[in-house]
Amino acid sequence: MAQEKNTLADGYYLFSTSFSYEKQRGNKPIFEKWHLVHNIKDLGVNREKKGVDNIRPVPFTPLIANIEELSERVEDQETNGIWGTDKHGLIHALDTGVQAIAESGDFEYLQHKSVVNHLDAGEYSLCFPPLAILSRLAISKTTPIEIAKELYRYSSTVKKDGEVTFSLTEIGIEQLAKPFSPSLNGALSQEQKEYNQWYEEVSKKGDALKGFLLPSQATCSVVFSHKSYINAAVSIRYFDSNEKNGDLAWKVIGEGLVKRHPDASEHFPAAVINVNPESFQEGYYSIKVTFDPRNFENQIIPEYIQNSNIDKIKFGFLDGYQYESENIYVLIITHH
Repeated sequence: MAQEKNTLADGYYLFSTSFSYEKQRGNKPIFEKWHLVHNIKDLGVNREKKGVDNIRPVPFTPLIANIEELSERVEDQETNGIWGTDKHGLIHALDTGVQAIAESGDFEYLQHKSVVNHLDAGEYSLCFPPLAILSRLAISKTTPIEIAKELYRYSSTVKKDGEVTFSLTEIGIEQLAKPFSPSLNGALSQEQKEYNQWYEEVSKKGDALKGFLLPSQATCSVVFSHKSYINAAVSIRYFDSNEKNGDLAWKVIGEGLVKRHPDASEHFPAAVINVNPESFQEGYYSIKVTFDPRNFENQIIPEYIQNSNIDKIKFGFLDGYQYESENIYVLIITHH
C-alpha cells in the first residue's frame, strides 16, 4: 500500500491495546468491552479503576467497514469502504490501479487515497482481510466495491460465531503508550523511531484522537524437540532489578502447558503462551519447565524425563521434575 506523507492529518486511527480481564468460575477470562465504548478518554488511565492505557496505533493494516452493506452498494461512500492504515495508524480509503515502484521495479495494485475524516458516530462492523488476498483481488477487480463484493461472497461461505462491531471513540494523549526506549544495544527500530516522532507531535498538539480500539496480545511459542514434553508446564520469567526483595525479583509474565499442534509432528510439541505486549518485549528471559505428574496420563511422567539429569521435586506424595534455562533470547509476535 502506498504511503501518504502527512503525519497529523485530521481523521481516524486504528488503535490497539491489551484488554483487561477478570477470571470467572472455571478460570475463564471475561474481557472488558472497550471496543464498544464511545469515549475511552473518560475512563482514565488507571487499570485498577477500569482505566485504559498503553494504546498504540496499528500501522499498515487493511480493513473493511460494513462489508455486507458495502457489497450491496453501487457507489463508494466514505462510511462504507475498503480502508488501510498508514505508518501512523491513520485510516485512508484504498483505491485500485497499477502503480510502478521505482526503487524495486515492483508494482502496487492498492494505494492510499484520501484520509477518512467524515464518519458518523456509532458502531461499525469491521473485518480485516489479509493483504495478500486484497492485493490478488485488486489485480482482477477494477473498483474497491467489486473487491468488497467478492470478499463478502467468500466470507459468506465461512461459518462465523457472529458479527463484531466497534464504536468510534476518543482517546486521550495520556492513554497512549509511552515512547520506546533504546534496546540493550542502544538502538531503536525504524518503526519505533516513527512512533516516537508521532507521539511527540500529537502530544504537542494535545487534542484527543478519534478512531477504533482493537484488543491486542503478544504470543510466545516455546518449542520442544521430544514428545515427552507434552503436558509439561512452562513459565516465562524475567528478573526485576528494581525489586529489593530477592525472593520476589523473578516475575512470571506468562505460563501454559505444552501441547501437540494438530498439524505438526508429535516430536515438536509447543507451549503457546499469550502475554501482555506492553510487559513483554523481546529480550533475555528465564524459561522454567515443570513436569507435574497430575498433568500426565495415569500420573506417570515419561521415562525419557525420569532418566534425564534434572531436579526431582515433590507434588504432595508424587515425584515430579523441573529445570530452568536462563538467558534465553525470546522473540514475540504481536497480533490484534
